[in-house]
Amino acid sequence: MEGSIVNIAERKKDWQFDNGLSLTYRHYPQYPIASVSINVLDAGSYQEETFQQNHLIEHLVYMAMKPHFANEPDVYMSAQTNLESAQYTCRLPAAKIINFLNHFEFAVNDPDTFKDEIIEREKQAIKNELNKPGNACNDLLPLLGWAQGVKEDWNAFDSLSSQGLKEVCTSSYISHKLHLEIAGNLSAEQLDNLISACFQLEKRLAGKKTNNVKLKAKQQASRIVISPDKHIVGYFCDLHPENNNAYLTMACAYHLFHASSSLGIYHNLRFDKGFIYNLIRAYHLFNGRSQFALFAQVQPQSSQAVADELKSFFSQSNEQLFEEHLPWAAQKCLSSQMISMETLSEVTKRASQHYVNYQTPLDENAFYQYLQPHNLGAVKADIQSNFFTQELEVISYDRD
Repeated sequence: MEGSIVNIAERKKDWQFDNGLSLTYRHYPQYPIASVSINVLDAGSYQEETFQQNHLIEHLVYMAMKPHFANEPDVYMSAQTNLESAQYTCRLPAAKIINFLNHFEFAVNDPDTFKDEIIEREKQAIKNELNKPGNACNDLLPLLGWAQGVKEDWNAFDSLSSQGLKEVCTSSYISHKLHLEIAGNLSAEQLDNLISACFQLEKRLAGKKTNNVKLKAKQQASRIVISPDKHIVGYFCDLHPENNNAYLTMACAYHLFHASSSLGIYHNLRFDKGFIYNLIRAYHLFNGRSQFALFAQVQPQSSQAVADELKSFFSQSNEQLFEEHLPWAAQKCLSSQMISMETLSEVTKRASQHYVNYQTPLDENAFYQYLQPHNLGAVKADIQSNFFTQELEVISYDRD
């Protein structure tokens, strides 16, 4: 596959406008529809002062935009609040992109977005959204050291007011906090019109530019945690911050752990020992670095044995595992990450997350070159330095 990667954007262009708004356009002529992601940096659950405040603002802005596209069957909108950003994504014809941007700007500035009755309705919607059945793996994440939003406080959430929310939105949804990821098959005229629209958007949302220093969270030690009920054993790794290829490092490592021999931890736990059914993964980009977790659902009497196997596996250098299975793991990972297997909206979401984390546009060609055969020495070094030859603490929590 080296040298013949398919479906990479034929060209990528980046713009940085006077008031700080940034735009990346990726030309994908093979897709009949475009994708837009508006990313509001520092507007996620990690930065908010009040529990679910930024999530509520995201709901309000989204709900103000949604009616304008309700009767358009070729427009699909979504929005979400991440740890470090709010994101508004839309899959739509290229001719409607500017309309989407205009309605975003109008929603941010429109006082009707923050009507009391709408706020109360969306507060209830968020409570319903978060009132999901418990997930044992998610419940273990805080114990592992996974980055979380601010502490739960529903009384503070209920006290959020129209004026306060409007002020936070006005100070947060401003040009130098906005990064747009747009992908599709825009004509030259459509691209020129998009640039003109972005000039207008960044002027209307200029706001007051701040130079906040982003505090880097302290890197945490890797660990293994046994849940209070002994049904989940989790492994956590906080990757070294200097690795800009961390997403693929984690993805490739996950495949390597699943090597089809006793050298792989999954094969060992599933087939050799019979302790588990599968290994569940979780990883994300956060605060300029990356976090990785594995979960094994086990019977309580096996929890300590599984923890011991994980500790043994990650404490070794595993040279034979790399020698026999790294080329396969890299190829498996590369195949699963190919653009041809993704919707265009996933492309813009992935590129958006890269920008939020590293403050630089994703270079797709470099992204895929990382896993090519000529670079496997670097891939091995990244996986080995982050995951192996570790001194791991096993933490067992008892029920309260």
